[in-house]
Amino acid sequence: MSRIIKTLGNKLSLMFPRLWLFRQRRIYIKRYSAEARKYFATATDIPEGATLADYLDALEKHLVMPKEYLSVYEMYKLNEEERSSIISVPATFMLYHRLRLYYPEHYDPTFFINKETFLSFATSNGLIHRKWLFAPDATRDQLEQLLRSTDCIYKLNNQSHGDGIHKIHHDNEEEIQTALSNAVAQRAVIEECLVGHEALQVFHPSSLNTIRVVTLAREGKSVILTSFLRVGAGGHVVDNLVAGGLRANIDIETGVVDSDGLYIDGRRATHHPDTGVAFKGAQIPNWDKVRQVCLKAASMVNQSIVAGWDIAITDAGEPELIEVNSLPDIISCKQLTSRIGDKKRIENSVYQIIGKHYDL
Repeated sequence: MSRIIKTLGNKLSLMFPRLWLFRQRRIYIKRYSAEARKYFATATDIPEGATLADYLDALEKHLVMPKEYLSVYEMYKLNEEERSSIISVPATFMLYHRLRLYYPEHYDPTFFINKETFLSFATSNGLIHRKWLFAPDATRDQLEQLLRSTDCIYKLNNQSHGDGIHKIHHDNEEEIQTALSNAVAQRAVIEECLVGHEALQVFHPSSLNTIRVVTLAREGKSVILTSFLRVGAGGHVVDNLVAGGLRANIDIETGVVDSDGLYIDGRRATHHPDTGVAFKGAQIPNWDKVRQVCLKAASMVNQSIVAGWDIAITDAGEPELIEVNSLPDIISCKQLTSRIGDKKRIENSVYQIIGKHYDL
């Protein structure tokens, strides 16, 4: 019965998108107003100047979560013009809902979940150049030859957030035999390890540090919405935030890092905690080519209007796509660290590609 109700709801949302979007916005407002009322009724550490009435006004006008009002942007300190410039997390969700409802032909999440599908697409279009194998489609000899020829990264085909990822050293017999025993059953993807460019690896040598480039594309046109540097920490081999990594904003025109580093919980770092390397001022090498690769890839993908491309830069200075993500975070690290809003720029980019103005 629940599956029937869900299917019916999906069909109705496509038939009456405006009504569905209005209802979804009211659901967000109801949820966050209840959360705020509870906080203001019980909290003993309410910031000076923050009030329930002011938050509810900001919620209605700008769809901000309580934590965005209270701590992330301290919106109780901002005037109306400053508040209007900030794009909130629920506002980005509403944008994704609009795009899904009005352009359902561009919504296929399986492309982003399945690593083998993405790698096949990227290889056939000349977007990646590293060796890789999807274990269920490879022979044991092929897997063994790859594992013994170079260090490899072992990934589970349908996992995200770095789950199940680990490194296999070409000269470690135990690691190789374990991978050979498990790869087919786990539907693993085994990829040749890349050597990252020194300009990125200097932050944290243990991980392959990458760049996230978020694009908006439709009918062959594409733009970059935001970009940030992703670096690992604590000796982990992945650069994911959930593994303790950090991110820092990249100016999409110049390729220069222009914000502090951010942890997943919002804490900031002017320098990397392990190496002491400063975030601000770092130049991403070969930035023009990074942009070109991501914009080209975005214009070729029909499965989503918005995509988040994770891209490495090799020691030879060449950009290499690692993976693609659906529903990526479009809020820049610069907005998060400086409270200089991104809303107008994002709205203009959406208009440029979609041809319609969406208030965020």
